[in-house]
Parts: sequence; C-alpha cells; structure tokens
Amino acid sequence: MARTKHQRKKKADKATVNPFREQHNETVSAGMARKVKPSILILKERGDLTQGEFDALSHYREQAGLAEKSPVRDSCDFTPRGGGNGPGVTITSAKIETDRLNGLLGSLKHITHAIAVDDMSLTQWSCKQYGGRERYKGGKVVSIEPKGRLSVQMARFELKFAARRMMV
Repeated sequence: MARTKHQRKKKADKATVNPFREQHNETVSAGMARKVKPSILILKERGDLTQGEFDALSHYREQAGLAEKSPVRDSCDFTPRGGGNGPGVTITSAKIETDRLNGLLGSLKHITHAIAVDDMSLTQWSCKQYGGRERYKGGKVVSIEPKGRLSVQMARFELKFAARRMMV
C-alpha cells in the first residue's frame, strides 16, 4: 500500500554537529556539513597568538593528526602507499615529526596536544587541570569557571611558550 501524505518521511535538513560537541566548541559551515572551528584559529583571531606561533601550532596539529591516523586504508584514500605491510610513508614521517616536536616541547606537550589537536579551549584545559566550579543563576548552571584565578592566563602563557619552542 502506498503511503499517505502524513506518513511520508520528511526531508533531512543540512547535516549538523552532535549537540554535545556543539555546546563545547564553536562550529563553522563547510558546505552541506558543519565542522568544529580549531581552537588555535580562535586564539589567533582574538589576538592571543602571533602569526608565527599560529603557524608552529598549525604544523603540530597537522603532523599529530596524520600520526594518529589509522594505517588501514579505504577505497577513497589516495595518499602515497608505504610499499609494505606497515603504515604508509606519510603516517610514518608524521609520527617521526610529532615525536621530534614532542621532544622539543617536553612537559608542555600535554597542553599543546589538548589545545592544538583535541580543540580544547584554554578554559576547558584549566578546568581539567586545576578543577572548576559551576556558576548558577535561577537554579541552572550558567557557566563553569576554573578554580585558579590566573590559571587561564598561565595556560595561555604556556601555549605561547610551547609554540615558540617549536619555532626554533
């Protein structure tokens, strides 16, 4: 039997980001889809990072993203092949470069990876590292703020310092 007008499926709207992800990060349009705006781009637009620092963190982001990529290939993957049973050339060289940069960063690799690759904000990093407290208004949570007064400023300083280490 044919479906009536009321039983027909409605057309799907444009693709949206998971609501949980969207409430934690800013999103931008990418044609039919939406993607998360990188935290380092937000920091650069706000004026917290110079162009050189942004370039260094962007390079780290690209290399770490490639290094974490699965070596299993699909039919749409046109990257250079490794020629053997192991991971491809691009993944191997990205792992080497990421390890070299992590060696330069030392103890700052955790904050750099969280903000540049995982797209955490400075406030989210500070809350994760030092704890946070919730602000209520009318019985609802309005915001979550880090406990330390200067923790966001220290996180910004550490990120800038890490970027300058990688610029060498």
